Amino acid sequence: MTRNLAILVLLFSATGCQSEPVGPSRGGNPAPARTELPAGNPAAGAAAPSDASELVARVNGIGIRRDRLTDLLIQAHGLPLLLNLVQLEMARQELAKTGQALSAADIQAEHDRTLKKMFSEQKAEAADYPALLEQFLQRRNMSRAEWDLLMEINATFRLIASRKARGAINDEQLNEAFRQLYGEKVQVRHIQCSNLQEIAEARRRLNENEPFEEVARALSRNARTAPLGGELPPFTRQSQFPQAFKDTAFALQLGAVSDPVFADNAYHLIKLEKRIEPTVMKFEDVKDSIREDLEEGLIQQLIQEYRKNLSDTAAQSLQILDPSLKAQYAQEQQRREKQIRDREEIRREWERDRERAATQQSLPDLPPPPDAAAPTTQP
Repeated sequence: MTRNLAILVLLFSATGCQSEPVGPSRGGNPAPARTELPAGNPAAGAAAPSDASELVARVNGIGIRRDRLTDLLIQAHGLPLLLNLVQLEMARQELAKTGQALSAADIQAEHDRTLKKMFSEQKAEAADYPALLEQFLQRRNMSRAEWDLLMEINATFRLIASRKARGAINDEQLNEAFRQLYGEKVQVRHIQCSNLQEIAEARRRLNENEPFEEVARALSRNARTAPLGGELPPFTRQSQFPQAFKDTAFALQLGAVSDPVFADNAYHLIKLEKRIEPTVMKFEDVKDSIREDLEEGLIQQLIQEYRKNLSDTAAQSLQILDPSLKAQYAQEQQRREKQIRDREEIRREWERDRERAATQQSLPDLPPPPDAAAPTTQP
């Protein structure tokens, strides 16, 4: 992915959106903040607008012009709204190629599905979803119109992806998923190190009865699991972990810590936290629900691919004509480029640290040379 493409993908991730585009800016030149309209006799004061539709409000005889409001809205919220509208338009064009049409029922289904995903973990009832959504929108400073546009975008992508995902899951994938979901599982913590010197330091601290999770937080090189004290979610023998890692985890006694295990170009100490017996379940009883889950995962994967592809197209074809929006876009590009450069530098520094750690050698204790002087306390 080119740098411009990466920037556009990040820009497209903005959640602010609106169901209808705001009116065009007046060439980026703000109109006067107000027009004097003396009550009862406009001709006696400053000239009134020739078209009353240019006003959106009056206060004490003073008119608020539409173009002034529009310019302020564009400057405050214009870019994320524009990028969402661009994304929707491109998704519509992609959908048209498939011969499908998005319906109001499709958008409503996406709305309902999203609310269920957002609030079901809170054990909320469906009747509470509207109030919870209002609270969510208030926290995000997001309007209902923006939410509706987001649902339309997601529903359009889902319709495109669902056609390709339909029937793509085979029986072998279903059986594999069944074994992963209902087979014997273990839950472990691990400390990931770059070399055996780091492993030795972790061992030393464990031998001094420092809790495993505290040592993991302090020493583990795994940025995702270190803050969790090295904890990994439960997994089966059919999971995607390296085979050496799985074999060691399943061979451990409860509470035991393994010898160093080399997997995925790193050394690991593994502690068995929990052993979970297989779930008694018939394959035929859960086959349909497993298929639905796998298809949903595939749909989400396809949606991400479509977003990236459309971002690639937009990077080549998008022309921003409004001067204010164009300036915002350029400024946002610069900010995103700096973020990318900073992340790349952090990654390079991390790689340099790992290379230096991997080349360090642990020197054994050597006996003194034969001609070395004997200790003065020795007879």
